[in-house]
Amino acid sequence: MIGRLYRRVIDAGSQPLARWRVDPNHVTVTALACGLIACAAWLWTGNPFVFAGLLLLGGYLDALDGAVARRTNRETPLGGYLDAVSDRVFESAVLFSLAWRTSHWPICMLMAIGGYSVSYAKARAAMEVSVSNLGWPHLMGREERVIGLVLTLVVWGLFREARLAGYDLLTWGLGIMTAGMFFTTIRRFFYARSLMLNVARPPLPLF
Repeated sequence: MIGRLYRRVIDAGSQPLARWRVDPNHVTVTALACGLIACAAWLWTGNPFVFAGLLLLGGYLDALDGAVARRTNRETPLGGYLDAVSDRVFESAVLFSLAWRTSHWPICMLMAIGGYSVSYAKARAAMEVSVSNLGWPHLMGREERVIGLVLTLVVWGLFREARLAGYDLLTWGLGIMTAGMFFTTIRRFFYARSLMLNVARPPLPLF
């Protein structure tokens, strides 16, 4: 049900952009710009709700670029590369600004490692065998990480003074997300392993 709702939301946004023939790469760059503006606003104001709202907008735009490319038959290697690089810059800027403002450096660093591990597990497999976007474990994929961070910021913003076992809700939220990322990385490793084991290898020469 959640998957169908997600696809409907993406379709609703990608249809007008495709009709207007918007370049998918422009959508990618706009998403990155929105993420950087979110970080700047967070560092300037310290308002978690503004931060969360702009991050959600940037994440949504980032999800639209691929849908627009498919609808307009403008999927290109450069577009895929630009999207991947923009995602890494987006996430790095978000976690750096979050750690800078809150001093939650250890958990933000672990979260960065977890996010990169999830993405690299799939990207590196694509260098060895032919892969598609279908079938990969998505517990803490790109969209899930953005939504999870937005929810964490909102809950923490509402209950800043709350503590569980001595830790604030931001730490708990980031910690749960980080655990999910490493769990997803392990699942992706075994999925990639199954793909590689099923690839027929050419026979070795006799001499």
